[in-house]
Amino acid sequence: MKTKITIIVLGICYLLAFHYFGFWKHALYGGDSWGYYVHLPSTIIHHDVGDYSISTEYRRKYSPISVDPVAEMHVSPIGKRVDKYPLGVAILESPFFLIAHAYCLLSGIPADGYSPPYMYCVGLSTLIYSILGIWILMLALQHYFRNENIRIAVALAIGLGTNLFYSSTYTVGMSHPYLFFLYALLLLLVIRFYKNPDNRGAIFIGSTVGFIALTRFPELISALIPLLWGVNSWAACRERFVFLKKHVWKIGLTLLAFLVMLIPQSLYWYFVSGQFWYNGYQGEHFTWTDPKILDGLINYTNGWLVYTPVMSFAILGLFFVRKYAVDAFWPTISFLLIHWYIIYSWWCWYYINGFGSRPMIEVMPLLSFSFAAFITMFYRHSWFKITGVLLAAFFIWLNIFQTWQISEGLLLSDSANRAYYWSIFGRTSSNDDVAIAFYSDETQPNIHRTGIEKLLNGHQDTLSLVQILAENDMEDSTEVQFTNEVKHSGKFGYRCDTEYSSGCAFDPAADQVMAGDYLRISVFGYVRAYEMMYKHDNQASLVVHVYGEDGKTIKYSKLAVSSRINNQDGSIWFTGTPEVWGEASYFVKLPQDLKPSDHIKTYVWNPQSQKLYIDDMKIELWRYQ
Repeated sequence: MKTKITIIVLGICYLLAFHYFGFWKHALYGGDSWGYYVHLPSTIIHHDVGDYSISTEYRRKYSPISVDPVAEMHVSPIGKRVDKYPLGVAILESPFFLIAHAYCLLSGIPADGYSPPYMYCVGLSTLIYSILGIWILMLALQHYFRNENIRIAVALAIGLGTNLFYSSTYTVGMSHPYLFFLYALLLLLVIRFYKNPDNRGAIFIGSTVGFIALTRFPELISALIPLLWGVNSWAACRERFVFLKKHVWKIGLTLLAFLVMLIPQSLYWYFVSGQFWYNGYQGEHFTWTDPKILDGLINYTNGWLVYTPVMSFAILGLFFVRKYAVDAFWPTISFLLIHWYIIYSWWCWYYINGFGSRPMIEVMPLLSFSFAAFITMFYRHSWFKITGVLLAAFFIWLNIFQTWQISEGLLLSDSANRAYYWSIFGRTSSNDDVAIAFYSDETQPNIHRTGIEKLLNGHQDTLSLVQILAENDMEDSTEVQFTNEVKHSGKFGYRCDTEYSSGCAFDPAADQVMAGDYLRISVFGYVRAYEMMYKHDNQASLVVHVYGEDGKTIKYSKLAVSSRINNQDGSIWFTGTPEVWGEASYFVKLPQDLKPSDHIKTYVWNPQSQKLYIDDMKIELWRYQ
């Protein structure tokens, strides 16, 4: 009974969040979600597979300012456009698509594949599959963990404390919630098959592995789960070999079912390319010799455990899973290591449009066994129950709150850094310190220390200006970049349209600068309206470069100048106000290993040749005293 209540509660929470965020109204009009979804309207309604011009035109009707993803599709050797996204998600979405299509035909709403009923029904499919996946997962856990409270704890932690919630209620239409459902189903089928190895079970396992591969190609390694499940010793390995020989016919059925599931994809490839196997990801690649596994797990740029810390208990539970669910140990370890290697060898290891590492969502059903083992190990201790409930409540709050932050544009996890993450942590609004931390990865100091900061630093509790170390008023009119047309003060300003600007420099020894001091770096900037640049990555940056005698960089920080011009709200999305002068400034803490022989310089770095004017650059020394 408690299990049913849990599923109902999770379903209500997901449904409320789905409507509250309302991103389903836009999610399928672009990005990966559109790439998966477009197979349906292009095949069933517009019949423009391999061209997609009609589908794109209808999509543009509802989202006129969205980027045209068809322009990014490469053309195959036979002249047709290739949608690189596989068919699995579209097949799972199809029942909901057909419901929306029937509704539109009966109600008179445009049955074009992109009107609101389609967006709503297909968006809703994401959370429905997620909830089904959690329910199936609880059934699978029941075979090893009889305590219902433990299964409920795992379900609540995964359902509300991980980025499954984000992907199911906010960025709907991505492949990962569907894969979560398929992996949970595969686990239940495998557990039941080894208890009762029949033909139907073999076919279902092969079909599910095939469907997983059809949904996301690297997930072909899901075949390790049925292959290694229950293999926990050399004796068990020999028994598995004997089992496979005994059930050769069933293994043949599994392989046949697997191959049958891949037929739709092969037919699609043949239609658009003339080949039964075709690489749709042209120009994208794996870097097999340089996997970013550590970054993928703990980097502030979408690191898995940074944004889904509750799953650290599942990792710790790997030490205990052999005691409570020994069958899951080697499948989990083997799959996890190979999966990490594959997904973090991808060129975009941080996976844009994620809240944490989104390819780890599909691994959570497998990790639920180690999660449950961790809870079981300490469940009998009262201190653990109290601590566990408090931690679980905190992680659930944090996950939901940060999902809300993303929906409000306060948190941008796929461009985050350490300083920005902690500056925005727990906040309901942004400010200058947050925006500066986002661009520079520099935590801005409190002018007045309070509390523990004051205690740790004695009486040095006020950050004060010590001296001006260097300044450049851009009055050297001998260079062509100096102009009297636009200036902040004096007779000249600097037209910054080359890669490096005039700057300031000093040596720590000459100015009695100490490790741990703060530098305040500033420059005034001005951009004409017709020369505004709205992409942050292309904007010129105010750079601080600390380097040794050997030229080796000790510290490097930068801040987009335009983003600071009249940024009154401290928004990370702000790109500047044209036709006004504004100051771009930030504090940089000097490294503890700073030497008197080191060098410090500041300048504007402009690799994209943004057209802007700068004036009155300055470096100030600040110190707590």
